[in-house]
Amino acid sequence: MSENTTPDTPNFGLIWTSGLRAINSVRPGAYTADTFPGIVHSYLHRALGHAVVVGPRDDPLIQSLVLMAHAHLRLSWREGRFFVHGIVPRTASLVLLAGDNVSPYHLLRVV
Repeated sequence: MSENTTPDTPNFGLIWTSGLRAINSVRPGAYTADTFPGIVHSYLHRALGHAVVVGPRDDPLIQSLVLMAHAHLRLSWREGRFFVHGIVPRTASLVLLAGDNVSPYHLLRVV
């Protein structure tokens, strides 16, 4: 993970499985464990960045992506901040900080 240095070109999209479930409540079957990997692959095939899919590890939508994911991250909320670290591959812990007009966020390594 790295900060985006060009504000006009986002380097990742954030997808919450709870949001996909809300869409499914209006349009049943829009996102299922069978179809979701193909949808993600189709998006990433054209993207110049990464998709970060957030949800519980036991969520069937998350489980459907495990084999195609290049990285597995763990997010946690402590002391008013988000912390992220890589599980696969293992990385140092980083804290997500508010950005500025150059980059919408900053990642600070926790030592």
